[in-house]
Amino acid sequence: MDLNSLPKNASSLKFNKFDSHVMSLCLTLHVNLSLSLRKTSQALKDLYNIQISHQQIANYCKSAAICIKPFVDNYDYGAGTTFTADETYIKVRGIKSYIWFIMDAAKRSIIGYRVSDNRGVGPCIMAMRMALRHFKELPKNFRFIADGYSAYPLAAQQFFHEFGDAFKFHITQVIGLTNDDAVSKEFRPFKRMIERLNRTYKNCPGAARLRGRGNHNRQDREGVGSCRGNRRQRTFSLWSDRRFK
Repeated sequence: MDLNSLPKNASSLKFNKFDSHVMSLCLTLHVNLSLSLRKTSQALKDLYNIQISHQQIANYCKSAAICIKPFVDNYDYGAGTTFTADETYIKVRGIKSYIWFIMDAAKRSIIGYRVSDNRGVGPCIMAMRMALRHFKELPKNFRFIADGYSAYPLAAQQFFHEFGDAFKFHITQVIGLTNDDAVSKEFRPFKRMIERLNRTYKNCPGAARLRGRGNHNRQDREGVGSCRGNRRQRTFSLWSDRRFK
């Protein structure tokens, strides 16, 4: 990553007044302990006699998120055979958007995500591509669990159409809020798992604070869940990734 091309308000990591140790303290207090920027600044002054502004702390956090995002996105988590997925809406400065999450049910790791301004099949396919990109073929007994939304079966059909039997799978759909059938009764815990993630993600103080401020662009939002609202349509190629050629 070219640290000289970081976006506005991001620290270049060329430390002048402070060093990497101070940056790590900022991340520990603000991210791990969920302190606000101003409380983090006050804690550093009270505990370590370090006088640093809340804006500088925000710059350090943004720089860390940008630098870590490529490693988090491209790391091979060694996903298992059961995936669970769900989508939910988020509001960024009053503008409704959607975020898609795909989780490995065994390791509880988020292996695919996508932020979009619509709830169509395209963003669903992109999230699936991210989740399945380390597979050359699907493992045996692979299961993909989602709700009753029609985008998931359509996305699965697109994978089969493009890659054949190596990526042929069916969506196990858990429909409704009650266990009215055997499938819902068996796989309801997986759906609740991803729904709890969505609920925690939307309700955590940091996400709410960032959604209110809107200090990040759309690409940053895909990493941290917040951005400045942008209603322009963005075109993308569903199958441009070299791993799927």
